[in-house]
Amino acid sequence: MQDGDRVKAGDILVQLDDTVTRANLAIVTKGLDELAARKARLEAGATARIHHLSARAVARARTIHRSHLRSARGASVSLRRTARSGQKAQLQQRIASLKDEIIV
Repeated sequence: MQDGDRVKAGDILVQLDDTVTRANLAIVTKGLDELAARKARLEAGATARIHHLSARAVARARTIHRSHLRSARGASVSLRRTARSGQKAQLQQRIASLKDEIIV
């Protein structure tokens, strides 16, 4: 057909070529697939980092807990030692007092 030709019902006026459209669709689809894969990798990496940080935090908490336990045990031993020394001093004073009573 050319400009000025008479047309009747059913005549093809324009015929679109979908080759370019299909090629563009393939390019866009490939880009979306690549972005989805990249997103999945980034999310997996973030999850791994969170897990790693969580594991480090748990390990740190355990270390701190052990350190506090050691300190508490040391303090407990020290307190018992001090208490025993006090008891020993009291008993020695009582012994001395009883010796004085015996002599009198």
